[in-house]
Amino acid sequence: MERGLWSPADDVKEALKELYLEIEGWIEERMSEVKGDFQGGSIDILTAEEVKFWKQKMEEILK
Repeated sequence: MERGLWSPADDVKEALKELYLEIEGWIEERMSEVKGDFQGGSIDILTAEEVKFWKQKMEEILK
């Protein structure tokens, strides 16, 4: 949305924001035992081709 790739309705933006904040809270709760700073996160969207590529790379690394 911020990059101009889509223009959701205001209610959709608000719902996504609320869900993101809830998920971020879950992550922070689970990270409570981790030492150091931890702030938020991000969501990366990959294509099926990218998933295959990274799977192959990980298999090579794990050999």
